[in-house]
Amino acid sequence: MAFLLIQLKIIPQEAPQLEFRDNGPWLVANLPCADGSYRELQGINLDLHITNNDGELEWVPED
Repeated sequence: MAFLLIQLKIIPQEAPQLEFRDNGPWLVANLPCADGSYRELQGINLDLHITNNDGELEWVPED
């Protein structure tokens, strides 16, 4: 059984948020760049990457 571990380095005063959009739920956060600056809000569409397999969350591999 494979486990998914996501570590986000974020702005301390902002936690990652779950946004519900027309195309599914998104996990979004402000992420730092290598030079210490921050890009605009970044996100991942969870509908494209996680599925429910008999009550177990599973990562969907890329094609």
